[in-house]
Amino acid sequence: MNPTTEILIALINPAALPALQIAGGVFLIIYLLAGAYIFRQRRQLFGRDPQVEHDTEAAAHTRVAVVLIPWLGVTTVLFVEWLGLWRN
Repeated sequence: MNPTTEILIALINPAALPALQIAGGVFLIIYLLAGAYIFRQRRQLFGRDPQVEHDTEAAAHTRVAVVLIPWLGVTTVLFVEWLGLWRN
């Protein structure tokens, strides 16, 4: 951790910490469920469109990757920050 992050975490009121931990956990669960829903509906949301002439399977996989890669990055950051709230 860098010194700036440690200073910011030190400014959190200890009485508010349990509420932040619970709210962060609930938000993380809702975020993961939304991601699971999008992944399950990926063929309907990002699949091939028969009305488009040059829409290939490769383009459909690229559309999924464009959404999935940033989602995984944001999920990692949220999870690490939430664990940081529990650790400190």
